[in-house]
Amino acid sequence: MAKGTHSYHLDKHSVYWWISWGARHFPKPVANFIGDRIADWLFYYKSGGIVDEQVKNLDHILGPDVPETDKRRMVRRLWRMHGRFLLDLFRFSIMSEREVASLVPEFVGLEHIKNALAKGRGAIILTAHLGHWELGGILLDHLGFKVNVVQQQYDSAEQNQLLDKSKDMRGIKVIPSGDPATFAIRVHNALKNNELVAIQGDRDINKNGLSVEFFGRPANFPKWPALLAMKTGVPIVPAFTIMGEDGRYHPVAEPEVAMVDTGDQEADLRVNVTKLAGIIEKYVRNNPEQWFNFYYFWEQNS
Repeated sequence: MAKGTHSYHLDKHSVYWWISWGARHFPKPVANFIGDRIADWLFYYKSGGIVDEQVKNLDHILGPDVPETDKRRMVRRLWRMHGRFLLDLFRFSIMSEREVASLVPEFVGLEHIKNALAKGRGAIILTAHLGHWELGGILLDHLGFKVNVVQQQYDSAEQNQLLDKSKDMRGIKVIPSGDPATFAIRVHNALKNNELVAIQGDRDINKNGLSVEFFGRPANFPKWPALLAMKTGVPIVPAFTIMGEDGRYHPVAEPEVAMVDTGDQEADLRVNVTKLAGIIEKYVRNNPEQWFNFYYFWEQNS
């Protein structure tokens, strides 16, 4: 499992290995069919209390008017989609650039990333555990951008190697978030070289973030992207890659988020982190079945 989070049954090296093997050796329809059956089995028989925690997440996102039976159906679909995204991730490592591009009809808002990099300070890509964030990085690399991904390390070294390999084959650099000094140096160097640094901004991995409103309740979010932007002028560009009803992926980038700067750093930081959390909230609200948190998100504030 990812360090500092809850365990869930898909987060095992052996399962990831078999998903990787199936993605490379089975035709896509066959692999997807088998993956759906495995996801259903895990959902019904091996999920423990995880499904209940995910339903609690949907209580906040959807409100009390949506019946619990509907929320449980959505969580089951979420488990299936998580499996599909993993299969696609490992397929990408053997697909041609043309095949990868065929899965994406258009990258909406790509000009916002180009405009951010035109300032010469690099750029932070703010995304979340939403949709296929891995594909977003692959597409940006395919389009000629230098991409660095901030990644929380898993307990299993073999699992880290398996997932990192899928990125390395596409030229994406992984920046582990574990060691603060190494992390800071590598982020600094990437931005200095006018490269992209992508972060999933919906988890306060190091437990030193800021509590702001998220779907009406306080939740902790990382503060370093906003703080870095405030101090250095590095632009932050939100970007997400969502699967559509057509089974293809639809990446979208929003305009650079303007940082509030009144001279009161503490107050400004809270305003800016709240702005970033609000952008993530908008996309989660529109795509709750693609928000892959396998634990109760607000428990750290309960």
